[in-house]
Amino acid sequence: MVAKDSYVIRCSFVCLVTAAFCLCASFAFAEQPERVLLPAACPDGWKLEPPASTYSKDNLFDYINGEAELYFPFGFRQLLTGRYSDGRRELVVDVYEMGSPLDAFGIYANYRRRDDAPIPIGAGGSLSSSQMLFFKERFYIRLQASGASELPEETFKRCADQVANRLPGSNVQPSELALVQTAVHVPRSERYIPQSLLGYSFFRRGLISDATVNNAEMQMFVVLDASRADAERTLQSYKDYLKQSGGTFTLLRNGEMVSGEDPLYGDIAAGLSGRYTIGVIRAKSRENALKLYEILDKHIRGMKDQSN
Repeated sequence: MVAKDSYVIRCSFVCLVTAAFCLCASFAFAEQPERVLLPAACPDGWKLEPPASTYSKDNLFDYINGEAELYFPFGFRQLLTGRYSDGRRELVVDVYEMGSPLDAFGIYANYRRRDDAPIPIGAGGSLSSSQMLFFKERFYIRLQASGASELPEETFKRCADQVANRLPGSNVQPSELALVQTAVHVPRSERYIPQSLLGYSFFRRGLISDATVNNAEMQMFVVLDASRADAERTLQSYKDYLKQSGGTFTLLRNGEMVSGEDPLYGDIAAGLSGRYTIGVIRAKSRENALKLYEILDKHIRGMKDQSN
């Protein structure tokens, strides 16, 4: 009986110690995030120059005045920034915590340039001679050369690897991106817009991507409606807008699809696909718009759990 009681006491003690350790770790992450997310040094002699700085929504303007408001729709929470030096040059590492993995991708895609080299880091990255960008889970990371117009590719990669390995979460891309990744989409052209997709308030938030059909480039979009009923209301709002703005359209599929011309985006096709509102813009011909629409609609309807 004594042995059993001793065993229970030891187990209880271990559980308490483990819980206390986890609790302390969470406080350390909240109060001193640089110790968690920023390595003390990057390879090849790059050392962190203390102190690292943190910024909230209240003072982000102090760090990126003129750009801060761009981050807020993507659920910006906080920024941790550190400066590394090898004695001659500097490398600035910014770690932005956003509202969700999709938000982190959205702000990353806003700065990514199509001609930058793709880098397999985190959930996706890109590299130029002066900076490296990537995202992982809810974090967007930018490494920027300072005091020099460019840095070696390996310098960016090795330091970025150190930071990526410290970030929580997996390297999986947000599942929503698959909605526009059809066989005809232009790789690395996907973007997430957290409010007023296409500039229309009734397209509350969604994805847009370039695509090529019949050797013609156009764009396809998916409004991330919460339900089929929401999608129906979204499509009706678009129909109302087209009527009021001088656009033209023809109803197809018992009113669940329109083909026509948008005053801002030229030849279009739009309609319902499962619980989403989808569409094609800048098609330059209604034939191309309809063809891409059918490809996008079939792609989405073929995805699991997207028709509810």
